[in-house]
Amino acid sequence: MLATFCQSEDGAITVDWTVLTGTLVGLGLAAAAVVANGVSSLSTDISDVLGGVMEEAAEALYFSGFDLGAPGWINGVVSNDSGFGSLLGPYGGTNGEQAVHSAFDIPDGTDLASFTFDMVAIDSWDNEQFIVFVEGAPAASLRFHYGTDGVTGEWVSDNPDYTFQVLETGPREHSGYNADWPDQKASVQLDVRNPGQTVTLGFGSTLDQGIGDESFAVDNVSLTAN
Repeated sequence: MLATFCQSEDGAITVDWTVLTGTLVGLGLAAAAVVANGVSSLSTDISDVLGGVMEEAAEALYFSGFDLGAPGWINGVVSNDSGFGSLLGPYGGTNGEQAVHSAFDIPDGTDLASFTFDMVAIDSWDNEQFIVFVEGAPAASLRFHYGTDGVTGEWVSDNPDYTFQVLETGPREHSGYNADWPDQKASVQLDVRNPGQTVTLGFGSTLDQGIGDESFAVDNVSLTAN
């Protein structure tokens, strides 16, 4: 047909042109479909590989919601007296010192140990500090106030190996302790770069009233290593 089209000086050139164009368009669509399927398959393969690398890179080492107690925690006390369920605590004021702690083994070659946990400020907090300790020394802190939603103050050590962030805060509401005061929960993450063979995580506070009036607790502690 192509030779006829090129050599012909008369006849239905428009018909020949239409047929030729249709054929080329059809070939183009077929080629596009093949390429599209190949690209889609390749992108899926890449996504699966990268997902596997990321999952493999972050190794889960520990998790506890304290439903089975607090094994491994020095001065670990567990209660189930509120709508939060099982908690590590509550603890009252500790004069800024560490009240409870646990040591975690870290695999060789770990660059980053990442802790996440929920901190619960119970009852009449008035801007006192909840303190996070690493190796027995303050690494970060949060402040809460019974009349204010969320965190009212935050401090992070100037140690370049520590990164601390608030991931989420829950509603300020009464959860089952002293009925005269609301409670507040915050989910936080502490990253420790260049950890040694162990990392010791602990908690304390600057609360200055009795445990029946203000206290803190911790829940859902997890540790991953990269």
